[in-house]
Amino acid sequence: MGSKGTRLRSTFDPDQATLATPQRPVVLPAVTCDGATPCTIVDSTLENANARAPLLPLAPAAFESFAPNSDSHYHSLQLSLAHHYAKGLYWQTAYTYSKSIDDVSNASVAFDTRFNDQNNPRASRGLSDFDRRHRFVSSWVYELPFFSHSGGLTQKTLGGWEASGVVTLQSGSPFTPVDSAGGSAYA
Repeated sequence: MGSKGTRLRSTFDPDQATLATPQRPVVLPAVTCDGATPCTIVDSTLENANARAPLLPLAPAAFESFAPNSDSHYHSLQLSLAHHYAKGLYWQTAYTYSKSIDDVSNASVAFDTRFNDQNNPRASRGLSDFDRRHRFVSSWVYELPFFSHSGGLTQKTLGGWEASGVVTLQSGSPFTPVDSAGGSAYA
């Protein structure tokens, strides 16, 4: 079984500071810095992040964009077994082996949902926050035989009871180490 989500909502900062390197400098033609015009920025620091923002004079992280520009993919193998046994016992079990990948799946609805390069959805692509590789569910129902054949008021009040249970075992959520200062060059 599989599914694909397209045009999913993401929250990102389109005014993210551009990365500046000596090979790819950020040039500000109408700005003077160090006595030179145009000003050329060759390193990405937190101090020069405002100057590297594409939407001047807004500072990076000054606003967010909510846009339908993300996607997801889900694939799974699903198996299920069920059996009615004699004397009122029913048993069912299911196993799912799956993988879910997306650009944004965190629980945030008001903050940026992408990491590092906000304008590149592929940079945040990875296992979904809700991905569970293995999931096993087993359930049973047993019709209690007490008073089922007694008849009359006794059968109506004390008969027909059932006992049931459910067991769910699943693998844990994906773990992603995050360097809290790792995206500081983007501001």
